[in-house]
Amino acid sequence: MSINYSLLLSYLHMEFGTRLKEIRTCLNISQKELSEQTGLTLRTIQRIENNEVKPSLHSIKVISEALEITSSELIEKFDIKPYKFN
Repeated sequence: MSINYSLLLSYLHMEFGTRLKEIRTCLNISQKELSEQTGLTLRTIQRIENNEVKPSLHSIKVISEALEITSSELIEKFDIKPYKFN
C-alpha cells in the first residue's frame, strides 16, 4: 500500500474549520442542513469553517452529533514525529 505522506500530514495539521468542512462535504451535508441539525446559525457554521472563530464546546458537541462522529474524531490532532536515520 502506497501512502501519500504530504497529503496525510496536511490533513493531520489542518485547522478545525477546514477539518469540519472536509468531513461535512464527504458526508454530502450542506452547511444549511448542518445548521438545521445543530441549531447553530448558518453564519456560525460558515465562520467556523472559514476559521474565523473557534467553536465552543457546545458547538463541537452538537456538530459531532449531527455528523454522527465523536467529538474526539472531530477535534483530534495527531503528533507525528519524523523517523530519524542513524
